Amino acid sequence: MSNPEHLNFNREVLDRLLPSAMSFTNLKSFDDFCRRFVLPGESVPVEDVTASYRDFQSYEQELKSLRAQLERLQRIRDLSQKLESSIRDRDVARYLHGELSHEHAKQLVESGEKRLADLKVAHAAEQAQLDELDRQIQQATAERERLLAVLNETSEGRLYGQLSAQVKELEGRVESLSSLQARVEDRLRRRVDNAREWLEKMRAASIVAPLDGRAMEKAIRTLDDCEAHATFNALSAVRAAAEQLCQDLRRSVSNETQKLQSLRRHEEELSQQLTALRSGLPPIPQPLLHTLNERLPRLPGEPTARALRDLCEVTDERWREALEVAFTDKFSIVVPEQHYEDALKIYHELKPASQSVLAAAESLIHPRRALALSREVLPGSLAEKIETDDAVARAILDHLFGGMICVETLAELEKHSAAILPDGLTLRDAQARRARHYDGLPFIGQRGLQRQRDIKASQLKEVEAQIRRLEPSSAQFRSQSTSCPR
Repeated sequence: MSNPEHLNFNREVLDRLLPSAMSFTNLKSFDDFCRRFVLPGESVPVEDVTASYRDFQSYEQELKSLRAQLERLQRIRDLSQKLESSIRDRDVARYLHGELSHEHAKQLVESGEKRLADLKVAHAAEQAQLDELDRQIQQATAERERLLAVLNETSEGRLYGQLSAQVKELEGRVESLSSLQARVEDRLRRRVDNAREWLEKMRAASIVAPLDGRAMEKAIRTLDDCEAHATFNALSAVRAAAEQLCQDLRRSVSNETQKLQSLRRHEEELSQQLTALRSGLPPIPQPLLHTLNERLPRLPGEPTARALRDLCEVTDERWREALEVAFTDKFSIVVPEQHYEDALKIYHELKPASQSVLAAAESLIHPRRALALSREVLPGSLAEKIETDDAVARAILDHLFGGMICVETLAELEKHSAAILPDGLTLRDAQARRARHYDGLPFIGQRGLQRQRDIKASQLKEVEAQIRRLEPSSAQFRSQSTSCPR
């Protein structure tokens, strides 16, 4: 700050102006005074100072980097020196270990040789006795061979040799037969134990009627008490009794087996139906709908052909049963008017083989004629219980149900020319009819499919629970029938 050229600071100017300025002006701070009366009004050039400061920062950063490099190099040097020292210490330790091991081995050899010499001197008498015994054994062996040769020269000696060989052969055969007898008895005992265990498992099998195992028990006792020559007949009796028990068990569990197979087929059908419902499709074949959507040009964002049931939603669930029963044309198909002629040709060409007995009752709606139908909707009619955003579907619903009044009792049913009860019984003109009894499976609208999906999921859980209850007895029967004693 004492430098006159630094930031335009001039001590003489400050000394001259400070007293006069402070005598006439009462400012808040000295800093404010300097900015108003001392420093010039134009901007102060600070580029040189900024450049100098930035150079200082760069030099400081370089010094830090060099200092870090120096520290790392010193660390590397120390580690290298430590490594060289450790290698020298390792080599010296290996050399010392080898030299000391060699000296120790030499000492052990010398002490062992000395001890061996002492033992030889201490047991010299025993060694002489062993040598004498070896000599006597050799003499006795030679004498035995001479006597055998003399014996074989006589007829009695040759007969004695033959008898000795036969005795050895018979002893070997007796030993093998004894071993075979022991194995046969052991296997026969295990066969009896296995037959008794199998009989107990058969009696414990999960069947409706208990099995009569008295014949099997008698056959097992006979096998346990019989002599060796009667074993074959006793085993045959056990096998016959076991086969009879297996046949009785098969007859007893045939109903459970058939029920289990039926439940598994039902489980597979429910799984397939749930897959379709999760995709937003009803679990029933719709060959015409699928054919039209495959062959007609597709509309952006939606299929070209749609069923009435997909275009509608039930607004009053209390009347869903009546709608599901009375709305027999729920699977009728609506297409845009410009595609109707092509759809009619496709419908006409549809082969009977593609429409199975289980397929939905499909039909094709003429859009222009549907819009021209009578569409009077009376208050309280069934048409008010169902909604749709499609004009053609609305026209069909109003035509079918606009004059059909919803009533609660048979007496009220007789008061109208067209009326319907909540269970689907309708009266139109002179005819009372119910298209079918409601099976509890809704098809109208996505909410209907959602309810049907919940119903199918609940049914699938019940079927799986029944299968789990029946599978153990079925598996037990298979294991017992396959392990039938023979």
